[in-house]
Amino acid sequence: MKRKNFTEVSEFIFLGFSSFGKHQITLFVVFLTVYILTLVANIIIVTIICIDHHLHTPMYFFLSMLASSETVYTLVIVPRMLLSLIFHNQPISLAGCATQKFFFVILATNNCFLLTAMGYDRYVAICRPLRYTVIMSKGLCAQLVCGSFGIGLTMAVLHVTAMFNLPMKRKNFTEVSEFIFLGFSSFGKHQITLFVVFLTVYILTLVANIIIVTIICIDHHLHTPMYFFLSMLASSETVYTLVIVPRMLLSLIFHNQPISLAGCATQMFFFVILATNNCFLLTAMGYDRYVAICRPLRYTVIMSKGLCA
Repeated sequence: MKRKNFTEVSEFIFLGFSSFGKHQITLFVVFLTVYILTLVANIIIVTIICIDHHLHTPMYFFLSMLASSETVYTLVIVPRMLLSLIFHNQPISLAGCATQKFFFVILATNNCFLLTAMGYDRYVAICRPLRYTVIMSKGLCAQLVCGSFGIGLTMAVLHVTAMFNLPMKRKNFTEVSEFIFLGFSSFGKHQITLFVVFLTVYILTLVANIIIVTIICIDHHLHTPMYFFLSMLASSETVYTLVIVPRMLLSLIFHNQPISLAGCATQMFFFVILATNNCFLLTAMGYDRYVAICRPLRYTVIMSKGLCA
């Protein structure tokens, strides 16, 4: 965290995996292989869905949109990372960093809401099979995709504006021991309104997750793999919000609240653990539904307690 004296930040150098030293070439080969496989897989998915008319259904439409979004998402992030693994200390301008962050947030948020749309599609297919084609019309599918992108665009604008609208001037110093996250400080007088909105959403989220876990624990009819995963997801989501939101709410009320380097690292550590955990719990829930639909007679054998754990 040592710094030379300067007055304005114009570019950054992301060290990334530089601490791995001689293993960087190995990491480059591994990440490049995974990246190529991801690109090829997504291109194959989109191509097959476009060619095969039997796959022109809402579910495969959402899947093709997700594969396309995922392809662009990796193009925004991975090539730059691969370049940094080969050529050390590659600088990136402030504008370049903001642009990369902008598209990263758009596509990441878009992917999440496309998965939500796919979940809604499966809900309609299972719970409203006779009205499925009426409910999941082409118009609704297009609205869900556009809505996902619109939410991503809104989040990206808010995120990048809040982050890169900060003054980049610094007093002379030699070591960073704590940070001040300004966050929504650029919104000025609207911070109290934001505090009330986020606090309300936070309380509703906590209450909803607690109710979900409590009902699943009490009702023995819900002691099935799907609801077990759902209770784990709700518990993980509860801790995930506890790591992030209270600190954010505090910063909205009391300005310029510092956080130590160790505190920032700890918060980031649990944030990454729980965010990744949530993604793979959703993957486990998807696998559970696949087995329930495609292997119904062997469902209880395959989805045993041991496998769920």
